[in-house]
Amino acid sequence: MVNEATRLVLRHLSAPSVETSAGKIIAFEDEAGGRHIIVAEDAHPFPARAIQPVITINLPDVEVNSIRCEKKSMIISRDEHGIRLSLPLDPDEFAIISLQ
Repeated sequence: MVNEATRLVLRHLSAPSVETSAGKIIAFEDEAGGRHIIVAEDAHPFPARAIQPVITINLPDVEVNSIRCEKKSMIISRDEHGIRLSLPLDPDEFAIISLQ
């Protein structure tokens, strides 16, 4: 409940570059200018479960062919504001998405 409340408060207080419909997300830019997104299943303290989050990348300059991820992902939509993609995560699993 605390995780969900925190997520809702932060969504209303910010205009995030990256969002997820399920799990937890961390996005950052490394020292070389590479952009990375880590999305993880995060049901804690409840039992872990498989999820299929939709990740929204709100960056107008991102191109579909610049997205790299070891997990199989599916592009749901692309418009002038960004890209929405989905990928499956098993219980306690995470994926790293890199934007080249």
